[in-house]
Amino acid sequence: MPERNSRNQKNTEADLGTIGKIMSKIIIFDLGNVLCNSDSPMAENEVFEKTGVNLLAIKDKKFTKGKISPEEYFKNSIKLSKVKISARKLMTAYKQAYLKAAILKPDMIKLVKILHKHYKVVLLSNINDTHWQINKKRGIPNLFDTCFTSCELGITKDDVRTFNIITKKLNAKPEDCIFIDDKEGHVARAKSIGIDAIQFKSYEQLVKELKVRKII
Repeated sequence: MPERNSRNQKNTEADLGTIGKIMSKIIIFDLGNVLCNSDSPMAENEVFEKTGVNLLAIKDKKFTKGKISPEEYFKNSIKLSKVKISARKLMTAYKQAYLKAAILKPDMIKLVKILHKHYKVVLLSNINDTHWQINKKRGIPNLFDTCFTSCELGITKDDVRTFNIITKKLNAKPEDCIFIDDKEGHVARAKSIGIDAIQFKSYEQLVKELKVRKII
């Protein structure tokens, strides 16, 4: 399997090498389950085993939207769980569990780098500030021209207005954008305003979809 992926990546790079720099298309990538693995239940179960804090039962959308700070989120979680642990220890366990679960996908990272040579590439992610700071440290923003995160925008992809906001910020028409996300609902909302959206299932499937669109 690794050899086949390597061969596919070389073919993709060769295909892109035959075209000029095309900036008319903007390719927008999701992060979790597209560029990295995303097993939130596994990570939150690990946090529970280490700390006794059940984050699976304490989903706070305000944290993902950046409406409350990480410190507030972890203190609230401790209070609701009625566990004696410091917010700092809980945050450390939370970060460690995320890093273990959210492993970057080398084939997808390479694909973004290849596409970036020819197109404007953008990140759009529903992500809280703690997870985003981790991704900033591991260089995710360096892969993109622009990064949009829910914790900075104050809105998530669960709201169709997000797609209007980012196209406006990019000074782009919806039809000039291609959006790649693993969630069917996010894809449907992007399509509803005229963005060409692809539901991500695998590296190979995405490459085929991009070839159909003559992106590669």
